[in-house]
Parts: sequence; structure tokens; C-alpha cells
Amino acid sequence: MKWFFLPAAVVVLLAGCSMWEKKPVEQPLQRINGYAFSCYGQGVEYLREERFELAREQFSYAAAAAVNKMTYDDAVDGMKRAEQLLRERR
Repeated sequence: MKWFFLPAAVVVLLAGCSMWEKKPVEQPLQRINGYAFSCYGQGVEYLREERFELAREQFSYAAAAAVNKMTYDDAVDGMKRAEQLLRERR
């Protein structure tokens, strides 16, 4: 009779464990890449506002935090554009 309750108890415990909600795990690289995109977007906004020194700074942050080559290349291109606009302004 005891052996009947053992499998039933295991089933109940496993069913209870499956009800726990699993939270998605955010990877560190996703956070860093999100920061790079944020910096890049802020740099673009500063270019629109003609605040070229701040734009260059934000693009450099984006390049430093870039996780992939495409993000890095875009950030470096933004830095070059900001530098060029700064030189033209002087």
C-alpha cells in the first residue's frame, strides 16, 4: 500500500514544479548591445541638433560597447561624420 503513494507523490511534486514561471534570462551581451544602440541613437539625435561634439562622444561610446562588427562600423562612421562636420564648422 505504501508503494502506491510514492509514485502519486512524485507526480504531484513534478506537476507543481512545472507551474513555476520561468523568467527569460537576459544575456550580458544583449544588454551591452542595447547600450551601444542607445548611444548610437543619441549620437544621431545630436547630429540632427548640430551638437557635433556630443554626437562624436556618443558614437565613441557606441563603438566601445559594440558587440558585432556592423554596430562597430556604424558607430565609427558616425564618429567620422561628426568629425567632418566639426571641421567644416570651424
